[in-house]
Amino acid sequence: MNPIPRADRRPARLAAAAALLAAVSLLIAGCTIEEPEMPTFTTVVTLPIGNHDITVTELIEDQDYLSATADSMLFFSVIGTTTSVALDTDLSAELTGVDFDASLGDFAIASPAPASFCFRLDEIYPAAASLPPVPIAVPAFGFDLGGDGADLGGIESAVVASGRIELTITNGLPVPVSGDAPPERMTADVIDPRYGTVLVSLDCSGELGPGETRTWSADLAGVHLPGSVGVSLAGGSPGSTAAVTVDPASTLAVNVAVVDLTVAEAEAAIDAQSFAGDAVVALPDSLEIITAEIAGGALDMTLENGLPVPCSVSIACPEMDDASGSPLNIVLDLAAHERRDTRIELAGAGIHAEEAPLTGLTWTVAVASAGSDGAPVTLRATDRLHIQAAPTVLALGEVSGIIPAQNFPIDAMHEQIDIPDELEGLTLAAATLTVEILNDTGVRGAVDLRVEGRNAAGETAVLVTSAEIEARKDEAPARTVVHLDEFNSTITEFLRILPESYDLTGSVRVGGAGLIGTVRPGDSASVSWRIDAPLKVVIDNSEIHRDSEPLDLDEDLREEIEERIETGRILTAIENHFPFDAEIYFQAGPDSMSALDDPDLVIGPLAVAAAAVDPATGFAKGIVESNHDIHLTKSDILVLTSPTAHTAVVARIPGTGGAEVALRTGDYLRVTGAIRAEILVEEDD
Repeated sequence: MNPIPRADRRPARLAAAAALLAAVSLLIAGCTIEEPEMPTFTTVVTLPIGNHDITVTELIEDQDYLSATADSMLFFSVIGTTTSVALDTDLSAELTGVDFDASLGDFAIASPAPASFCFRLDEIYPAAASLPPVPIAVPAFGFDLGGDGADLGGIESAVVASGRIELTITNGLPVPVSGDAPPERMTADVIDPRYGTVLVSLDCSGELGPGETRTWSADLAGVHLPGSVGVSLAGGSPGSTAAVTVDPASTLAVNVAVVDLTVAEAEAAIDAQSFAGDAVVALPDSLEIITAEIAGGALDMTLENGLPVPCSVSIACPEMDDASGSPLNIVLDLAAHERRDTRIELAGAGIHAEEAPLTGLTWTVAVASAGSDGAPVTLRATDRLHIQAAPTVLALGEVSGIIPAQNFPIDAMHEQIDIPDELEGLTLAAATLTVEILNDTGVRGAVDLRVEGRNAAGETAVLVTSAEIEARKDEAPARTVVHLDEFNSTITEFLRILPESYDLTGSVRVGGAGLIGTVRPGDSASVSWRIDAPLKVVIDNSEIHRDSEPLDLDEDLREEIEERIETGRILTAIENHFPFDAEIYFQAGPDSMSALDDPDLVIGPLAVAAAAVDPATGFAKGIVESNHDIHLTKSDILVLTSPTAHTAVVARIPGTGGAEVALRTGDYLRVTGAIRAEILVEEDD
């Protein structure tokens, strides 16, 4: 395993070497080594080679993807860049144009003043003029009376759709008139005096005694009623059997009244009129609206008053409120036969459904007229108000309703990382992928995510997950967190390949299936993710090392040792605070690269046992120490005294045999060494 890089320990190493050199210099200070003619002896020189520490703290200090928690647990972490998706639901409503006719239809007019007729007895029974002014029996007689035309006040003509004519006769004669059978039975005709045509006939059968009043009526539907009417009466009187006083000026009074008139056409003084109609404009079926705010839009309308009287037009939409929250009601006053173009701004208005979501807007038009102010005008049932609304587009600011199913792809995200060499040879035993989704739309939905990792060898691994996401609430985006770990996913297999790049793709789904929610322009969702893997690992056969360090011996001392060396040893003291066994190799070479990769001197393996492990946590506890004393040949020592000599400590780890161990920042491996050399010294040195 390539370990996690370590900090350069060269300053401490140089300081130790300098101290050693100073000590050795004291041993040989003031001495000159001559040719060995003089007596000689050997002495021992101890040359410290410093401390070689491999610590977790140093291993992670230059790593962007390794970190420690408060309890010193070491983690491998990858934090993905946040990506987002715009949930741009189409919030426009295209309204088709409206061509609207509100016709007056059959309309009511006020009942005109009745027409009255009066027939004297001497007109009905001419003999009455010569009768003496004393009681006398009157014989039976017949009559056929015709009255000149009399005005129906306030009407010039009318085509009656419905209504009645009421004929009221008051008998002021001294004898009865009419009877149940001819020749006495009386009939009455109401006549158009202009042409003498009969408008309606009434059967006035039944005896009408002196002083009695009776009314007969007939239906006027379909009658073209003129402004004046005449009346004719035909029938008879049975006379009297007893003597009666005859007054030739006594009368038979006839009253013709027209009541409850509804007409299809009239030339008359028109009372107040009103009529209404409606039209439905379909809303787009992509949104089933419950409530909506209108951000912009207008109705361009042309209104044409086809009535001969001024009117007030009220245009209402029961599903809409104006900017103040009141029911939308637009009132326009039009003169008789006026045509007008107008624009109705709808920005700030609202749409609401009473019960079920809306599929259309209902435009209701009500027309009211105060009438003709007593002047006769010609009015027809076909007279109308014509309203034409041009097609328009409403921009909706916020919509609540049944939102259609929509799928929005997430902006793809690529994350490149530099996998620490020290992770090679480790199998991560635990990991968590945490995905956080912020849904800033008012519609519930789901997110589908795919993370693909690729390592340096081109191997790929994939993690997929889906999650339901809640709707925005109280203006705060809804936060959904998804955790995938070694128990509910394949994340450890995903990390086993040690991916060097990650690609996040996916989509956000909202709406559909009858879901009620709220959407508005600018709605979005964001996705952030991270992978955290505690370095609770299974270690395979691997290797940990630090960079090599120069030995930097004093030049004079180095030359003296090379010239006078006899034998030597290397002494090591090793402290292990890692939860695994290790084999230590002390290596040396003529430069920094060869000291690690192609050393001229390798001392080892120096076995060191694992520190005791807490079975509950997998953490190392305590320290294991081991000491080693290794013989060096003269050639071994000459490797160390090379002017450019570098040394390195390499820890080879045979593995944990499938057991999990945890690494913490306080874990370390320390190798302290010294060279003990026998050198030849002349007696007077």
